[in-house]
Amino acid sequence: MSLDWDIGDCRDYEELKSDDEWPATQNLIFSMMVAGFYDVTEDNWDRVYARVTAWGRIISPGEDDMFTPEQVHRRVGLSTNCGPELTDHQWVNQKVKRALSLDNLAHNARHNVKDKEESK
Repeated sequence: MSLDWDIGDCRDYEELKSDDEWPATQNLIFSMMVAGFYDVTEDNWDRVYARVTAWGRIISPGEDDMFTPEQVHRRVGLSTNCGPELTDHQWVNQKVKRALSLDNLAHNARHNVKDKEESK
């Protein structure tokens, strides 16, 4: 399934395609798959920000946050075909299960060891 998106409802949306703004726009488009929302609205932009920030901190502890609150708010109007839309409880449950999946951790461990052995 393709990732479909639209920024046409964002304020001054043409600016979001500029060299300065496009990296954050593109990153947020792809981050919507993690956020569990279809779109960024005036009512949910803070939850979108919170979820992508929380996920970033889980998978890359100690790294800088991917977005500022202002960058997410600036993209109110962004819509995607990402879904399903999740409640906070559903989202946390899904992400914790994925982050702590023993099968996933074991697979990653094997993959990392194999990569290191092959690079010798």
